[in-house]
Amino acid sequence: MSSPMRAEKPAAQTPAAAPDISPNAPAPETAPAPKKGKTRRIVILAVLAVLVIVGAVWGFRTVVFYAHHATTDDAQIDGNINPILPRVSGYVTEVLVRDNQTVKPGDLLVRIDPSDLQAKVDQEEAALLKEFGASEGLNLDGGG
Repeated sequence: MSSPMRAEKPAAQTPAAAPDISPNAPAPETAPAPKKGKTRRIVILAVLAVLVIVGAVWGFRTVVFYAHHATTDDAQIDGNINPILPRVSGYVTEVLVRDNQTVKPGDLLVRIDPSDLQAKVDQEEAALLKEFGASEGLNLDGGG
């Protein structure tokens, strides 16, 4: 770089550096310059196409996600919860209702395995018979 205070001398042209302008000299061949505006337009359109595709994929995935997931502002969901309590305990052998099915009071919801309850009933009947026999003076223990 030159200083703005210093004046530069023009370089002297040598005769070899001067262009050949003789009438018999062939015209210099120059490659056609690519159109700068056309290349730039293609690049911009390609970038825009990629952005549109990425935006469409992101939008589709967002719509599908929120179609299957609930959102809330205050992390509270309103609903009616009614507890269902059995009168007896036991293993459930059959469920007679589907999810979110409307039921009425008194509808049978599940079947409970009766074997545990039946064993308890038989045990209590045996104890009752034993007490009844003891009150009448009978010995039902088999002790003679």
